[in-house]
Amino acid sequence: MKRMAYYLKKKKEKTWIKRLKDENGKEQEEQSKIREIMAKYYKDLYKEERVMQGNLNIREKIAEEDRELLNQPITQEETIRAIKGLKGGKSPGPDGFPAEYYKAFMEELAPHLTELFNEIYTKQKVPLTWKVSEIITIPKKGRDLTQPGSYRPISLCNQDYKIFTKILAKRLETIMPKIIKEDQYGFVKGKKFGDPIKNVVIAMNHANSNKKKMGILKLDVYKAFDKLNHNYLLRLCQQLNMGENFCKTLQQLYSNCKAKIRVNNGRTGEIPILNGTKQGCPLSPTLFVIAIEMLAESIRNSTNWTGYKIEKGGGQKEEIRLNFFADDAMIITSQPLIMVKDIIKKLEEFKNISGLFVNIKKSEILCLNTPPREQLEIRKISGLRLGLKKLKYLGVWIYKNPKSIVKGNYKQKWKVIEKQFKNWEGKTLPRVDRIRALKMFIIPKLTYLFQTLPNTVDRKTLKTWDRRIRKWAVGGKRPRIRDKWLNAKEEEGGWGIPSLEVYHDAFQIQRLLEIQYTKKKWANMEKIINNTKEKEIIFREWSRREEAEFKEPFKGTIKVWKKRKKKLSPGNENKMATIWQINYNNNEIIGRTLRSIESRGKRVVEDLYTIDGDPVEQKEIQNWIGSGNWIQSWAIRQEIFRLREKIREQDSPFEKAIRKCLREEKKVAGDLYEQIITVKEEIVEEIFQTWRMDMEIEREDIQREISNIAKEKYNVLREARRKMLQKWYRTPAQLSRFLPGMKDRCWHGCEQRGVFNHMIWECDRVQEYWRMIEGEINRMLNLQIVIVNRNVLHARITEVKNIQKEKMIDKLIACAQIVLVSGWKDKTKWTLTNWYKYIIDMLNVEITNCKWNNIDKIENIAIIKGMWEPVKNYLENVLRCGVEKLRLRLIFQM
Repeated sequence: MKRMAYYLKKKKEKTWIKRLKDENGKEQEEQSKIREIMAKYYKDLYKEERVMQGNLNIREKIAEEDRELLNQPITQEETIRAIKGLKGGKSPGPDGFPAEYYKAFMEELAPHLTELFNEIYTKQKVPLTWKVSEIITIPKKGRDLTQPGSYRPISLCNQDYKIFTKILAKRLETIMPKIIKEDQYGFVKGKKFGDPIKNVVIAMNHANSNKKKMGILKLDVYKAFDKLNHNYLLRLCQQLNMGENFCKTLQQLYSNCKAKIRVNNGRTGEIPILNGTKQGCPLSPTLFVIAIEMLAESIRNSTNWTGYKIEKGGGQKEEIRLNFFADDAMIITSQPLIMVKDIIKKLEEFKNISGLFVNIKKSEILCLNTPPREQLEIRKISGLRLGLKKLKYLGVWIYKNPKSIVKGNYKQKWKVIEKQFKNWEGKTLPRVDRIRALKMFIIPKLTYLFQTLPNTVDRKTLKTWDRRIRKWAVGGKRPRIRDKWLNAKEEEGGWGIPSLEVYHDAFQIQRLLEIQYTKKKWANMEKIINNTKEKEIIFREWSRREEAEFKEPFKGTIKVWKKRKKKLSPGNENKMATIWQINYNNNEIIGRTLRSIESRGKRVVEDLYTIDGDPVEQKEIQNWIGSGNWIQSWAIRQEIFRLREKIREQDSPFEKAIRKCLREEKKVAGDLYEQIITVKEEIVEEIFQTWRMDMEIEREDIQREISNIAKEKYNVLREARRKMLQKWYRTPAQLSRFLPGMKDRCWHGCEQRGVFNHMIWECDRVQEYWRMIEGEINRMLNLQIVIVNRNVLHARITEVKNIQKEKMIDKLIACAQIVLVSGWKDKTKWTLTNWYKYIIDMLNVEITNCKWNNIDKIENIAIIKGMWEPVKNYLENVLRCGVEKLRLRLIFQM
């Protein structure tokens, strides 16, 4: 997989710095001068900035139980979890030990590391090696690379330091949601990066359609992670009540630190690090979010201006004011001029206490429905550039005109994808690897937009994209099987080519679930705008009149749900429907009653039943809503009594996805995609019907072959077996129907009609080939088997009782199958030499795969070698090619 990734990736922009401008603007190319420029730049960047001391006026502090959790001794389980979480393939720190070393010797190292970490955490004796790091510089895209500030500094820390700080970061993970408010979406458990974008897009849609004034200010935080003052960070942690062990250890981790900057083939001298958090340290993002929360709180509590409000009758309202994703800050208001004046003051105050500087002149503002005079005043007091039609936020373009959001983002991304396809034109890859490449490099580019932008994409565009993807996946030719088979899961007999149309719909349905079951800002805004706040959205039928009144993007999402509803959910009566389904007539009295029930934490119909699946008693309902409301309690119990059978049923996959959404877990869209794309037994049945006339075969044989293909690690074999099963290869009989002058006779000279079964079995030349393979297998494994036509599809050879030998026969027949189809038109390729080559390739894949991916690899490699031993011994005697003999021996020595 990694080798394929390196093969496909376009060579990254080289990190070699050819020239840099010095402080006088003169370009220097000499290596010593370049290092000197870099050293001076980073020395100035990391020098200590003076900040105001004193009380930070923290309102909400960490609870005592959380402080104790943060400061308790480190356990061995925490150490092991942190080691397992290390990412492989990364550059090591100054000591040279990579993550793979710690993973390989985890059991031996964990006790000693835990003891060391507790010594550090309780006595604050930080090793000197943790205070020294090496900084590498990564070029920033689209920047002037002659400027030293156009490179992102990444600290290469030792892995033992990373393990320790990973443990502290994991502990903070449980505390963060309690001290960080809902409008900070970065590095806080349970928050999704798509939510702040949806907040802005939905609010903008509302402002545009209602002609309301709005200002969106995107702040430019200068060198955010590099300028944070250490003293401020320490005081903040102390005043948050983070505890002695944590605060003193943090102080030691950040005091007297030094770094060398790696520039080309050399390094600068040591530079003192007196500011900032290390980019590359697991604790760094969490500390930064805690640090910038002071600014967020200041903006949040400002009474001088209001955010953007969405209001409707009945007291329904939602205000959006802030969007923070770590240092990516966006402020939304209906009073842009007043907001900008206030923000300038608050940014200056925050700079004085934290060292963080926001460059207001480089920040951007988008004004909607704002008078020109007010916009000119904003520019006069701030220097902000006016007239912007779009701004970029978290990798997505936010357009002033909402209609441009879909076209602008998706069209631009598809151009990048087409360019990627063009770069891959000269690459030779099996179809299985092409599908993997799609999943690694292409699909994530668009699924990022699917999960961040609430807007739908039109069907025609989605289908065009899918056709292009399928065409590339099958080698640039027209697919020979139906689209459904190409997109279906491999476990069900398909090829597993991802479908962008289905991914798009899955993310839209996930969005609908979040609107229905969560209390996110954007979800509440959608409910208010579309008047669905106290209504069941999913398990019901909407009238045409109701649908016509919906606003985009909710309207488009409902259309997607209607298209997929039948596949995902059998009907509207469902235990996971919200309790508002009971009030299908929108009765005000029932509505008040349900509000009382909802305030007790009863959100879905299932909550109105006991653990045993019986409806709760009327008395209990009266306790929730008041004893005087006996008529309402009786009516509600009558309604839920009708659904009691549904409650006792096991969860459907869709109901499991709803539960995930309620718990705000990840991969809900992935589950929905699997449910939409599934074809169940459909492909098995169709393949069985195509083969049953040719040979005696059972459905179980087809199902077993499909399962074995999906598990196959040798990609060449995986592809050949699937093609054989699905009759992918064109025969003379088929081609003669649509190619003028083409005869339907067998290509191997037997003059029989060349139908599929003839080409793989009945032809005399093919029979000779299979008898040759049969004899070789018998000699290799000391058996007396007879290969019959059903064995070509890997049906079980019943006369072999030894499971290991049966597996070995299956592998050898599979390799023979590859040779057969490689000579589909040229029988001269049906040689034992070619067969031996594929056998050795398969052995190599099995041992290599076991070595790199299996925890009990030593034991499992021994099992594999034991199974292959007779074949290896035989091949050593018959192989004539010295290179292949050597390769076989080297593989067995792994």
